[in-house]
Amino acid sequence: MPFGKLLVAIANKHARQLWAMLARDEDYDAQAWLRHPMVQRPRKATAAAAC
Repeated sequence: MPFGKLLVAIANKHARQLWAMLARDEDYDAQAWLRHPMVQRPRKATAAAAC
């Protein structure tokens, strides 16, 4: 993809995100991606795994 098209695509994505936030009167939450169901979190260590 040419660099100019890439810049326009990213700018469009950001504009849609900002528009959605303004339309819903939401504040920006930098940690929101951590609550997404597809985010893989490290498993907690168990006693059996420590042996």
